[in-house]
Amino acid sequence: MFRDVAATGVAAWTPSSNTLPPTIPQEGAGDSDASSEFKDDQCDMPLDIESLQQGHTSQSHSSGQKRTSESIPSQKKKKKIGGAAMLDNRISQLLTVCQNKSEGTSRESPSSIDNVMTIVRALPGVDSKFVVKASVILLKRSRREMFLTFKEPESQLEWLQEMICWNQKK
Repeated sequence: MFRDVAATGVAAWTPSSNTLPPTIPQEGAGDSDASSEFKDDQCDMPLDIESLQQGHTSQSHSSGQKRTSESIPSQKKKKKIGGAAMLDNRISQLLTVCQNKSEGTSRESPSSIDNVMTIVRALPGVDSKFVVKASVILLKRSRREMFLTFKEPESQLEWLQEMICWNQKK
């Protein structure tokens, strides 16, 4: 506010001058009760002090009241959020994302190892050795998905037998 203001004249003094002021002016020095008009020598513009103290100037609004935000329709009110509230909001968002991810992964896909091996164990005429050999084949997800494309148990069993033979030849 006072960035471009400079004190000049006889009574001008600043703390950075490293000297004491020549005279300390008394409180109210220069005030006069005779006139309520102050003349600024630099601007040569008379100012009416009483009207300034009452809040009325020639440039003020006719009502003499401050503008409110309702009187300016183009301005939008922005909600200011402090740092702690913003951090809390971000943490809440992260928790929501993590919860959604954990709920999404808890639903097993049809091609999960557990689901596919349950189907293999239910196939007609399989023994424990065949189940172990099938489990090695079905470790890869793409193979489990291919296994599930066969809808009839007989075609699933035939595909597994072919894959086991093909795997033993390697």
